[in-house]
This record gives sequence, structure tokens and C-alpha cells, in this order.
Amino acid sequence: MESEHSGTQREQDIELVSIKSRLPQFWRDKPRLWFAQFETITANQKLSDEAKFGLVVAQLDKMDIEQIGDIILSPANTGRYEALKKRLLSVYEESENKQLQKLLNEVELGDQRPSQLLRRMRDLGRDKIPEDTLRMLWISHLPPATRAVLAVSQESKLDSLAAMADKMDEHTKEIQSVCSCSHGSVTSPKPTSSNERIIEMIESLTKEVNELKMERARGNYRQPYTHRRRSRSRSRSANPESAVCYFHRKFGKDAFKCRKPCNFAKKTGQRQEN
Repeated sequence: MESEHSGTQREQDIELVSIKSRLPQFWRDKPRLWFAQFETITANQKLSDEAKFGLVVAQLDKMDIEQIGDIILSPANTGRYEALKKRLLSVYEESENKQLQKLLNEVELGDQRPSQLLRRMRDLGRDKIPEDTLRMLWISHLPPATRAVLAVSQESKLDSLAAMADKMDEHTKEIQSVCSCSHGSVTSPKPTSSNERIIEMIESLTKEVNELKMERARGNYRQPYTHRRRSRSRSRSANPESAVCYFHRKFGKDAFKCRKPCNFAKKTGQRQEN
């Protein structure tokens, strides 16, 4: 009889060691989730309240122990696990109002998958938000293209919609990756707003004006073609040689032809040919 009792005790001790090895350190940022995991691991074991209390205490740090010091020092041997759980949840878990504020104002998709965002929103809602309201809030955080597809989908289950959104998100990222590789890594992203395009145009025009000022300062500024042509015309009219026709300028007195107006005969004293 005594050997059977010692064998049973040994088995329980082995089970406790096995359970303790599977438990992570206490999660201060997610205390309710940690206790849910703890109770799942110990569900199949017939552990007493004190045994569960001891397992939890073993996973706490000093600052956590300080929050439950009075419970640990209490002489009572019953109900200490539930008292410990309630105390740690009240210390580390945010209030329902705070959770709802995060749900309404702080959550965003970021680098998460749409299904991950949905799980996060459900966790913040704590089953206090109706499914239809949660669906509307969740869809509002998705990209416009994804929202458009889900809006016309006949699927009513939110989890199924999340799976569809994950696939669209995956395909979108693949397309963006291919486009990025095909255009090279040095291409700069296009402006995403009209204000950015206006600023870019202003900067480009400012740069061109500055370059023209520098060319003019160096004396390399080129006048437009029409201005140069008019300048040449004015210079010819001011130059006496410009009154001599092309043939006399080229062949002189041996020219066999003359085109008026021509002052070659007046300059040389020869008879002007018609």
C-alpha cells in the first residue's frame, strides 16, 4: 500500500516537472492569455489549487511577486490560485474602456496580415463588440482595393473574409516586389499627392532658372534663333557691304548677273546692269 502511494507521488512529481518545463515566464503584457495557456496545459492533470498556485509563482519575477506578497504570506491553503490570478489580471490587464479606445483609435494594419489584425481587434473587443460592427471596423483599416473586393463578396463569415484578404495582400506584395525588381532599386517612388507633385515642379523650375542665370553670368547664354536672325539683319543694313547683291559680293566686276537692290555700280563707278 505504501509502495503504491509512493509510486503515485513520484508520478505526480514527474508530471509537475513536465508541466513546469512547458510554461513560459509570465506575460505582463498579456496576462489573460498567459493564464488561458496555463489552464490549457494543466487541464488534463488533477492538480490541487495549491499545486497550480505553486506553478504560477515559479514563473513570476520579483516585481510580480511584490504584487501578490500578501497572498503568498497568507496562512490560508485554499483559494490562493484564484486570488493570485485575479490580482495579477487587475494589476497588468488594461481596463475594458482602455481596450475599446485602442480598438477604435489606435489599431492599424501596418505590416500585419489582415487576419492578424482581425485577431488583434477581437482580443481588444473581448466579445463586447457585435460581429457586424467588428467587421465594419476591420474592413475600414484595409487597403482600398481589398475593401472594394470584400464589399461585393457574398461571403458572410468574417474568418473567411480574412482568409480572402490575406491572399489579396500576398498577391499585392508579390506584384510590388516584381515591379521593384524590374525597374531597379534606384528608382524613386512617384509622388503620392498633388501637393508633392507641385513641390517637385517648383523645384525643377527653380533649378532651370538658376542654371540660366549661371550661363548668362558666364557669357554663354544663347539668344533665341529669331533674335539672332533679326540682329544679323540689322547689322547688314548698317554695313555698306550689305547693300551689294550676292553675285557682286562673290564675283565682283566679273559678275554676270545682278540682283537689286545693289550698290556695286555706285561704289565702283561702273554702269549698273539690269
